[in-house]
Amino acid sequence: MAENLNSWTLYEAAHLLNRAGYGGTPSEIKEFHARGRENAVEWLLAANESEDFPAPSWVEVREEEEIEFRKSQERLKELTGAELDVARREMRMQAAKLSRERKLSLLGWWMDRMRRTDSPLREKMVFFWHDHFATSIQKV
Repeated sequence: MAENLNSWTLYEAAHLLNRAGYGGTPSEIKEFHARGRENAVEWLLAANESEDFPAPSWVEVREEEEIEFRKSQERLKELTGAELDVARREMRMQAAKLSRERKLSLLGWWMDRMRRTDSPLREKMVFFWHDHFATSIQKV
């Protein structure tokens, strides 16, 4: 049991990258291995904030959407009967379509972030814990 604690194989480096992140290409594993065991662990634990993963552009558009919503509500006040029903149905369909598009956009953004991050342990922990807490895109 008195093995050299500083021994560090490529297999162990690949295993650690798989467990603490999402794995790596052969060149990424070699680069990770070259850090040495302790420095590799320190790198995994470091919060690398230098990444540039801007949120989808629609995230910041709230004010314009609010103005447009108010205008549409004013237009609804002018309608009656069947016209009002049709207009409301159309608005609900448009809102549902926009919601679906944004959900897919956000999911794609998150998957890309997990794939390209310089902080794989942080992203893996976010993914792990997101399912533990009561979260839902409908509630966010």
